[in-house]
Amino acid sequence: MKIRLVETRSKSHNVYDHSRLPRLGLPQIGAILARQGHDVKIYVESLAPVDFADLQTADLVGFSTTTGTTPPAYDLADRLRAQGVPVVFGGAHVTFLPAEALQHADYVVRGEGHTAIVELVDALEGRGELSEVAGLSYHGPGGAVHNPDRPFCSQDVFASLPDPDLTLIVGHEEMVTVPIMTQWGCPFNCNFCSVIKMFGRRVRARNIEGVLAQLEQVPPGKDVFF
Repeated sequence: MKIRLVETRSKSHNVYDHSRLPRLGLPQIGAILARQGHDVKIYVESLAPVDFADLQTADLVGFSTTTGTTPPAYDLADRLRAQGVPVVFGGAHVTFLPAEALQHADYVVRGEGHTAIVELVDALEGRGELSEVAGLSYHGPGGAVHNPDRPFCSQDVFASLPDPDLTLIVGHEEMVTVPIMTQWGCPFNCNFCSVIKMFGRRVRARNIEGVLAQLEQVPPGKDVFF
């Protein structure tokens, strides 16, 4: 499949725009899908413009959003769906508001999406059923369907996932700061934070050797953000 993944730019200023720092969910999902032979390209709007003509020719366009980046993502998704392009949303905002997201998308992946997106693509290619994809919301014959939540992935599964592939991002050369993934989850319970709802309170870590290997690939002169 030709799959395009998009991180839109918030209409207000934020730390990601200042540092031109992509979040790592899409580069990791992109690496997983590319490993399976799909044609994957990622647009991060703070690094390079989104090529709408390219998105129009995709078999599936996925958006990962925070609350701040959701409004422009909804606008772009509406334009694509009007052209008949299937759209899937993931990320923290739509995890908590899947019914809202389904007004602008064909599918919503709630929670950790690295396995669900693979199962969704398999179902779209006829190798599975939408009803079997845990954590997926979609439009059914009788209205919105919200499949049961997907459990948080185990330490072993997390450690075995491929490293985020930043080279899939159009304009990745423009990154001032290189993000490095080391863990998911947080053991604390701050009442202002969505991390524990999205990734759980159990910390799962990447193996040290893998993190060091990522660091060795950072070009000279670039900053690093863990």
